[in-house]
Amino acid sequence: MSKLKGKVYDTETAEEIGYHCGEDNNDEDTLYRTKDGHYFVRSWRNFLESGSWIQTTRLVPISEREAMIFCIKTGIPKRFQGYVLSSI
Repeated sequence: MSKLKGKVYDTETAEEIGYHCGEDNNDEDTLYRTKDGHYFVRSWRNFLESGSWIQTTRLVPISEREAMIFCIKTGIPKRFQGYVLSSI
């Protein structure tokens, strides 16, 4: 859970809309929608630094338009199609 720009973003209470994994499975971006209709992406990265694996996670608030672009680029999950169509 993070509080960004006065809003709470929690992966436990938000709806997972879709995700995208990198080709080498060392990164993953997951799109969420909060109960009050805000979107955010949880970005997870796993990389090798000085012989040790490092994992980082960050939450990034995004606009509805950015959420649509995310879904279009990664393949629109069926449960998100209604959101996309109603936004056009």
